[in-house]
Amino acid sequence: MSNGPTERQASNPRQADVLEAEVVLLNGLSLPGVVRVLSFERTGDHATLTYDDADYQTLNHHDLQSATDLCHLGASLARTLAEMHRSGVSHQALSAETVLVDLEGRPLITNFSLAQPLPDDPAAAFQDLTALADLLTATVGRLPANPSTQEQRHRKKLRHTCRVAKNDTATDLAIALADLSGVFAGQKPAHDPFRLRPNLPQNLTTVSRSLLGVTAIVLLVGTGLLLASRTVTEPSPVWVANEPTGQLVEHQGNQYQVGISGDVATVGQWLVDGQCSPEPLLALLRPSTGEVFVFDQWAGQALLGTQVSATIDGAVGLRAETINGCQQLMAITDQSVVPVDLVSKTHPAT
Repeated sequence: MSNGPTERQASNPRQADVLEAEVVLLNGLSLPGVVRVLSFERTGDHATLTYDDADYQTLNHHDLQSATDLCHLGASLARTLAEMHRSGVSHQALSAETVLVDLEGRPLITNFSLAQPLPDDPAAAFQDLTALADLLTATVGRLPANPSTQEQRHRKKLRHTCRVAKNDTATDLAIALADLSGVFAGQKPAHDPFRLRPNLPQNLTTVSRSLLGVTAIVLLVGTGLLLASRTVTEPSPVWVANEPTGQLVEHQGNQYQVGISGDVATVGQWLVDGQCSPEPLLALLRPSTGEVFVFDQWAGQALLGTQVSATIDGAVGLRAETINGCQQLMAITDQSVVPVDLVSKTHPAT
């Protein structure tokens, strides 16, 4: 059990180097759901790393009561793991001891002493996924006894959803658990043609912390133009890919590669600025920030850019609901499906 803040100490050069490397990694990663460094001190061969994990306890000491509680926690964990992988980092030591939970049930991944860059070992991402699936399945077995028929069905569905054979990436698992949370809450699962899932590349590109903030990027692919937008901001503390590696979207025979790896893109006749768009438009979700973008036109011979249209905290996927002949864009979070109020901000790229 962790009362925090947790200290890890080193008393020889190798151990001190490991702690220092972990500090560099965590300061660069800086993601929600990942432990932060409270302090680090090194004197010669001795070093002390202190985590900012006060008021957290390890998962095996956290009081989970139901499959619904665990499903919410699992979806959040899977989303954090997906963001780590998109940032080029594999944890390699997920367990009930390295997953902490706060008083409100929010998980935190800690202890990155065995972490490694994904480009060095693409299989490491799948090892993380397997470890998380096994951890969630084992935690189902540790839930308190409950004779309720509904609870037993929920636990069975949760075990089935966590099977690695059903999920290729942590993003797949995050979306599947978010869907299951909705089912537990009485919502219908999101199986519609406008729901797209991101495909993470097997070999992630080199990452950098010094890039300017990028809203949505598209390149020239075949005969299709990719929409692009760059917003000049302060250097981001979050690692982002150097090159766009987003999914392909087809429209009227052209192919468009939109966003970066992990973004979710979908096309529909959305309700934008309170009106139904006359033609299908491209909408994009960046799960790492919850930002949603919409392009109110398709690029011709020039590139187009757009600004953030809405922000939905915790969003991991997109779906559509038809309302009076128009499609309302919906964002899927760990616990619910919420409407996205789209405002057009498309402009010529500079």
